[in-house]
Amino acid sequence: MKFHLKRAAAVMLVTSVAIASVSGCSNKEKDTFDAAKTAITFNGEEVPAGLLQFATHYMQSQYETMYASYFGYEGVINTDVFGSGQTLGDSIKSTAVTELERLIAAEQKMGEYGVELTEEQKTAAAAAAAAFISANDAEVMAKMGATQETVERYLVLQAENVVMQEAMKADVDREVSDEEAAQRRIHYTLFSTGTEKEEAETETESELYDDVVAVEAETEPETEPETSADLVKKEASKTGAAAETELFVETEQDVIAETETEEPETEDPETAAAKERAYNKAMAMIHLVKSGVDFEAASAQISESAYTNTITFGEDDESTRKELIEATNGLPDGTLVETPVEVSTGYYVVYLDTQLDREATDARKEEIIQERENARVEELYTQWIDEADLTVDEEVLAAIVFDYSLRMNMETEAAEAETDAAEAQTDLAEAQTDLVEVQTELVEAQTELVIDDVEAETEPLT
Repeated sequence: MKFHLKRAAAVMLVTSVAIASVSGCSNKEKDTFDAAKTAITFNGEEVPAGLLQFATHYMQSQYETMYASYFGYEGVINTDVFGSGQTLGDSIKSTAVTELERLIAAEQKMGEYGVELTEEQKTAAAAAAAAFISANDAEVMAKMGATQETVERYLVLQAENVVMQEAMKADVDREVSDEEAAQRRIHYTLFSTGTEKEEAETETESELYDDVVAVEAETEPETEPETSADLVKKEASKTGAAAETELFVETEQDVIAETETEEPETEDPETAAAKERAYNKAMAMIHLVKSGVDFEAASAQISESAYTNTITFGEDDESTRKELIEATNGLPDGTLVETPVEVSTGYYVVYLDTQLDREATDARKEEIIQERENARVEELYTQWIDEADLTVDEEVLAAIVFDYSLRMNMETEAAEAETDAAEAQTDLAEAQTDLVEVQTELVEAQTELVIDDVEAETEPLT
């Protein structure tokens, strides 16, 4: 048995949902649930069970729609989808309780913040609730506990919460420095260790690398390759940290000595060959870029399968590979990283465009401000609830059951989207018709002008 809910929008959107029986057309909740009973007491204010019932089932439609694509609608509400030991239904009930606690807490603090709903907002909430009730099947409304009073109260609480959150975050510091929000921009190409299929390419790639190195050797004096210890000494000499460097070098040499005595790890020959191919490609590209070839063009010359990308990230960005962050830390703008950056999937060739991308940095500033605002709102909710005289009737909570399935009515949403598209096309057609009429009038005017000119030329002189 299925029913369809139509939507109504005012202060918030009550989304269309479909309702279907999970375990027959059971009326267990309807027959035993006392909507007038107190479900939550918050600082002396009594929240009726009917409001909690509606909030829970409305939330059910959102969660079931989200997780049914993974678990299917049949029984998803009684599945432990989070692996927390709770069914989805129990998690929804807990969340609904927390939501109502926050909504009531915010409403009780409105006077302290000097905010209130306008009469227009209250009227809109009442109208939306009435439209929602009248547009939907009575049996569906009964199952959800959706009465005019309940839905209107829920809408008003949601609207008050929106107004309150603006006031709650009003004192948040919105000054963010460039240093805190800095987003660097890099270009990179990844040479994968798992893309090549033909072993014969190895020889060609090696020859390419050797050729590029040979060209450079003709124009550069021969030098002994620097060891890691040499590089550390060189950098230390610039900062006057020679003593610390010597200690580091000695420690490094001790580690090397110990490593040399250890049993070497064996690597699969095919894997080793793939890594060598990728490394050779990365080095060949680095030498091409150093010789003046454009970064993307150099990548394409080395391998058609490689791709070049541009990304921005911050120093603490958890979504960006830490190897890319570390490789570009402290480099001046416009620097090519002259050593391939090794990761588990291959080798990156990296070019640091800038340490501070203006657009990305400004966008990150907005994100930081929003994070601060959200943190402030969460802080206040937690404080108000912790300080409240709060009780929840567990018997009422247990009486809310999930003996049917609720979900967003995607078919209705799609039909409305199609209707909107059709209306847009109609508007476009009307606009085109108006344009044709204007063009016709213009042609007529030009014709009249030509006729007038001809008549003027043929009139006899007087």
